[in-house]
Amino acid sequence: RRRASVPTVDRTPPRSLTSSGSRSRAPFAVTDRQLELLAFVFDAKHLENSLVMYQKRAVKKLVAVKSGRTCWQVRGKSGAKEEYLVFPTHYCSCRAFQWDVLSKGEQLICKHMLAVRVAEALDDYNVTEIDDALLAQLLEAYANDAGEGGGGTRRGPSRRGG
Repeated sequence: RRRASVPTVDRTPPRSLTSSGSRSRAPFAVTDRQLELLAFVFDAKHLENSLVMYQKRAVKKLVAVKSGRTCWQVRGKSGAKEEYLVFPTHYCSCRAFQWDVLSKGEQLICKHMLAVRVAEALDDYNVTEIDDALLAQLLEAYANDAGEGGGGTRRGPSRRGG
């Protein structure tokens, strides 16, 4: 019986972040057994894609200053300018979430949601504090993109001049 290859993760301690979202942590360890279990639940290729995004520091937590509301942005694996809005337990603005997770039920979560969950579990991600009004505008922009058949992606900082 053939065994699926298990993705690898860089086991070196994450670099400390700068003051614009600074977090300083102790080193972490991910065991081979943990990776095997994750690959079994989420499919090895799906997990590998998520780990690539995590390792490329593509996961960013957005925190509204006054309300403390949070959401996540994840830059696509290709490194392109697409950024997806993610609520890790409920929603991702990518097409794979709409198709593979909701419509076909082939995946439990998309790779962007998994990348956020890995970053959260390892307590290793960038944090950006933003004004509550800006967060509302960002959410509205994602909603408008999704409503126009755009899959809810954002390209670059803003298409609406802000």
